[in-house]
Amino acid sequence: MTTQRLLLTTRGKAAHAGLAPEEGISAILEMAYVLQAALLLDSVNHRVTVETVRGGMRPNIIAPQCQAWIRVDAANNGEMAALRAALRALPTSVPGASLVIASVDVAPARDTAGD
Repeated sequence: MTTQRLLLTTRGKAAHAGLAPEEGISAILEMAYVLQAALLLDSVNHRVTVETVRGGMRPNIIAPQCQAWIRVDAANNGEMAALRAALRALPTSVPGASLVIASVDVAPARDTAGD
């Protein structure tokens, strides 16, 4: 089993939520789509777990950034590579938003047959 902790960051554009919401791009809304898609990648060979989500600046401002820490567990390094490729291939759902994925914590694969 191999485990990685990934930091997902979505970026959008801040705008006043009451006066000019059409000028904003919600990073929180984009993260909601990303996390739903990431959780759908769960399978017998790998698991995705959302650990922490943080976003927004303050009330009345459309969030220009949102971060989520996720844990991904895979049966082996090949499965982990496939899962990471699938995460990188996720399309953006909110026009103008973007997604960046960074490794935060990596544990090497280990044989769990004797556990």
